[in-house]
Parts: sequence; structure tokens; C-alpha cells
Amino acid sequence: MYLLPAFLLLPILPLAQLAEENHHPLLDVLELWEHSPEVLAEMIRSSPIASIVDIPAMNKTNYKLEARVQKQGGKAADVLPFVFAHGMGDSCFNPGMKRITADAGKHAGVYSTCIPTGDNQPTDTIHGFFMTMNKNVEVFAEKVRADPKLANGFNAFGFSQGNSVLRGYIQKYNDPPVNAVIHVHGTVSGVAGFPQCDPSKNVICKAIASACGDAAYNPVTQNMLFQVDYFRDPTRVQSQAFKKYSELADWNNEGLVVRLLVLIRLLLLLLLLLLLLLLLLLPYLSFIPF
Repeated sequence: MYLLPAFLLLPILPLAQLAEENHHPLLDVLELWEHSPEVLAEMIRSSPIASIVDIPAMNKTNYKLEARVQKQGGKAADVLPFVFAHGMGDSCFNPGMKRITADAGKHAGVYSTCIPTGDNQPTDTIHGFFMTMNKNVEVFAEKVRADPKLANGFNAFGFSQGNSVLRGYIQKYNDPPVNAVIHVHGTVSGVAGFPQCDPSKNVICKAIASACGDAAYNPVTQNMLFQVDYFRDPTRVQSQAFKKYSELADWNNEGLVVRLLVLIRLLLLLLLLLLLLLLLLLPYLSFIPF
């Protein structure tokens, strides 16, 4: 049985109040999550915004994967493992992610794993939608640390918004450390829109569109949708709402709290410089008659 996480109960209330005057598209999706998570997961997978690893060429009968020859006498045990982070609509439990993870490890002769943020395909897919960017990073970090084979560090590969997860992990944790990272069509610094997602033709796109724009930078949407968390509207980056509520603003050092800390540090540095200057001048000041 799937239950709505506690952090969603608060956002549902204002959305329900809003729905009295104008039905909010997010309510339909929330209802699906509560009653039919498998259906919602499939809708996300089939939406235009989904970024799913699909390698049909590997199904050809003449496809043969050869393990790369380790150079300079190296052994697989001496090489760092691979960690994959999937994109929106995808899942570590999907055939494509399983295949590319396994084949990459086999080719390089190293341990290779895809880190999900859910315990099965539906939840892993839905958490790429209805779980905040920060929470995805937190879960990712917990699962990385729980894998003893990653204890000495790893090389990371991200697809689509999985790159935001990797960036967050490196920026906030990086323990075990990431040796190198490859971002594939990533959302690392945020996106200004979802042009391939027509809200008039798809329920998922409609839900995302309704949460972006004027509704993007408030505590309700920022604590609900992954996509809103890395949505960076260039016309609103100087707004107080963006600086105060956006998770991405916090990551990019564009938020109010970060700017306040920077200001405090600058003031402390200035105070320290003044004190040093005073100490240097004290010997000379003692000879000045008053």
C-alpha cells in the first residue's frame, strides 16, 4: 500500500482550497499517487518530459560486448566502481538502466550500480516527480553510504535530472567521494522551461506547467515537485520569492540566506582587518601627545 509522505499533507491543504474556485491539475496527479501509484508511474514514463534510457541496438543478434583490457597491469579491484543516476520517468529497475549499468561495469571490469530513490519501479519513478530535489539527494546519499563497495569512492554518470541528484550529492555530501562525473543532457544549473512538454496534451505536463510560472517560487510547490525545484526562470531570479524559496537558488548561492551569510562574513573580515590595522598602529599611537 502506498501512502502520501507527511511532507505532502501541508501542500495539499492550500491546493484543495484553491480547487474550490479553480480545479488545480496537481490534485488529479496527487489523487492518482494515493490510489493508483502504478498508473501514475506509467503516465510519467510515457509523458513527453520523460528521459528514459533505451538501447534497442543492443538487442541485435550481432551485438557483442567485450570487456575492456585493463592497461598497465591494472586489476578490476583497483579501479573505482560506477554509479548511475537515472532521469525523470526512468527507474533503476527499468530494462534500459539495468542494461547500461551492467554493460558499463562489464566493459570497464568494475562494480557498477544504479542508485534508486525508491524501493521498486513505481516509487522510484514517482520519486523523480513527487519528491523534492533535496530529499532525492538525501536518499541517494543514504543508499550510497549503505553500499560497502562504494566506500572508497566512485565515478558517477547522470542522465537528465539525475544530474541534479549527482550535483547535490557532490555539493552537500561527497562522502564517499566522487572521483569523476559525466553529465548526460543534465539539469545541473537548472532549466528555464520544458518546451517538449505541451500541457494541453498531457496530464503530467499540465501538472508541471501549473506549478511553474507564477506558482513556482513558494513553499507549497517547492516542497512538492522535483521539476519545480530546479526550474530557474530568468525573469524571476532577482525576485524575493526566488531568493527566499527556491531550492536551486540555495544551491547556486543565489538565495537570501546565502547572501546574508556572505554579507556577514564580509563584515567580519572587514572588522578583522581594522583590528589588525589598529594593532599595527598602536606603537605609533603611543607616541602621539594628547
